[in-house]
Amino acid sequence: MLLAANEARGAPARISGVTAFEAAAPRSRVLPGRCWHCCLRFSSRPPRPLPPPSSLSGFSGELLDFSARIPQLAFLVCGATAARCRARRGWRQTTRRRVLQPYAIEPINPFMAEMKESVKSMAVRGLGLLDAECEDSRLSASLQRAGAQGDEDSRQAWREFCYGLEGLGKYCAAAVVEEEALRQETLEGRSIVDLLRSSGVLVAARVDQGFSPLNSFGEQGTSGLVLLPERCEDFYKSGVRIGKWRTQLECSLEMPTDVAVWENADMVAKAAQICQANGLAALVEIETSHAPGSHSIERTAYVCEKFLSHTVRMMNEYDVNLEAVAFCVDMCTGGPEAIVPMSDQVAIYTTRMLSRTLPPATGCVFLLGGKLSPQEAVRNARAVQDAAAAAPWQVVPVYGPSLLAPVMAAWAKGRQDQDGPGRPREVLSRLLEVCRSVQLADAS
Repeated sequence: MLLAANEARGAPARISGVTAFEAAAPRSRVLPGRCWHCCLRFSSRPPRPLPPPSSLSGFSGELLDFSARIPQLAFLVCGATAARCRARRGWRQTTRRRVLQPYAIEPINPFMAEMKESVKSMAVRGLGLLDAECEDSRLSASLQRAGAQGDEDSRQAWREFCYGLEGLGKYCAAAVVEEEALRQETLEGRSIVDLLRSSGVLVAARVDQGFSPLNSFGEQGTSGLVLLPERCEDFYKSGVRIGKWRTQLECSLEMPTDVAVWENADMVAKAAQICQANGLAALVEIETSHAPGSHSIERTAYVCEKFLSHTVRMMNEYDVNLEAVAFCVDMCTGGPEAIVPMSDQVAIYTTRMLSRTLPPATGCVFLLGGKLSPQEAVRNARAVQDAAAAAPWQVVPVYGPSLLAPVMAAWAKGRQDQDGPGRPREVLSRLLEVCRSVQLADAS
């Protein structure tokens, strides 16, 4: 349009058969440093000499003078972009090396040596994890079913009875206590933590704050991540060295959902990271809740394997040291309406599930008794220990509420005389001695 206007005014629109823009464009060969981010082509060579602007009249001269400077303006405007283009095209390429910083290799944790030693001291065959209590409300309900009162004094007396057993360190490597137990004292004025540590037993505490609904399918998640750093710091000052985080896994033909697996695995990894950052070795308890149905033991093994693999993966994402982590899992069994598997079947599927998911660096594996009878739980735990004898991690049973139910019933009936023949303290000693001897007995 500008050239047409010049022609109408009588100004020459072409110079020797070349338009003004063609004359302003460089005739030299364009180098590989051409900028593909704009519509202009530029070159390091100067453009062809042009007639002086004074030889042109009016607007054409001004236009020609401006168009001759377009390549130089392109160098100024697109300098940085052209440099990137030349680098991509192989011109003046430089090799960049990424140096790993110390924090990008492995986080430095001043408590790591202590946490590894705590987990290693629990991975001993012949010992067990004493879990004689649960949440205050559930413990009160268990005491009432046994015939005792469910108030705070009864809970304190039950803890003192269990943890005050002479030679407890011979049977148990660690004991799990509730937050309420950390504030209680014995009749002699000693704290529960001092009572356990004097017997050579590590103190573990439950650091979560219960379960909460996760979705509309009845699946649950674990609460307590918000205040977990402060709680772990207080627990460490109280003498606790292991933090127990629970999670619940629904198992049926339809459950669990993928969302529940991802969310719970992420929460477990975050809790383990926070515990280790505050000096507590992580004890991850994965409770398998069987819904009514006849799903097989193969289905249970698949569900547990899927969740454990996601959990280990998320722990690696959050830089959790697996040498300072202990897993507490249920043994693989079928649904409530399925055929009860034999001990060797439970051992085969449980060992296969653990070996497929847990790396060799795992500190220890604890086996929950679940809702099995004490005899069946001890027999299955021994079978799993024999099947996992060549595994890089040690398998240790948990002495939970179901195993200690006969002891609690005897304690509720004979609280006045606990040391006599046939009394509760003798029942507890015999039970722990039987569990220890079953683990250490010869395979024949």
